[in-house]
Amino acid sequence: MSSLIKNVSTTNDKLGQSKEEYISTAMTEAQNIWDKLIKIVRANPDFVKMPDNDKIGMFMKDHKEFQNEFPIVCRYMICMGQYRPNAFKRYLNKCKNATVAPPEKREKGYMQEQWIDRQADYVRYLWEEYQKRDHKKFTTREAMQVWRQARDSLSAEFKGFKEAHTKAESKIKTEEKENNRELAKELVDRIKLGKQNLSPKELENLLHMARANAYRQRKTKLMKQIKDDVKTIRPVRVAYGRVKEEKNNFGTASSFKN
Repeated sequence: MSSLIKNVSTTNDKLGQSKEEYISTAMTEAQNIWDKLIKIVRANPDFVKMPDNDKIGMFMKDHKEFQNEFPIVCRYMICMGQYRPNAFKRYLNKCKNATVAPPEKREKGYMQEQWIDRQADYVRYLWEEYQKRDHKKFTTREAMQVWRQARDSLSAEFKGFKEAHTKAESKIKTEEKENNRELAKELVDRIKLGKQNLSPKELENLLHMARANAYRQRKTKLMKQIKDDVKTIRPVRVAYGRVKEEKNNFGTASSFKN
């Protein structure tokens, strides 16, 4: 699994696969995950009560690349018990056939918008396939409403993450400046007291190393805080019936069925 969704107009050269072969590989792995999930739920109905991240974690070891490539597919499948092979195939074909602007014509954030559009496509296709399964009629207008709801939700999640990231980077830079002043003052005081005997070049190198080390430590700490504070992108709820209808069986044992 790699590169088809991130670069939807190219073949998977890394694995020596054509677009069609890649889609076949992705479909096979998705079905394997779904079959494994059904067995787990049947053996342990309490699985559906587990936190979503714990559910996802159970599949990360054996299917990490797939989950990184298709996060929204995995979220709906593993956390909400919703998967339809035809929806996934439609999504993969949409990615395969999508036309993107050349790099020199892309505005900032263009590829992110393309990625969000494709995720919303999957949500729409999944909703449509469940309507078909249950022999329920729907209109194109209703399907587009599902698409817009999914897209708005994903866009809001991305905006929140970017804002948190910007604030964290700003905080890192501010703390780095403060830390530099503290380090410089401490070293100067040590030299004045005769506890530190360094040449100007040695002092410069020491300050540089101290700043770099402090920056790495603070950045690691803050980025971990972001991951803990910012909610993981969750799937938009897709009702089996009309768009306005709400069902209560999402993520329950009864929802994990073909």
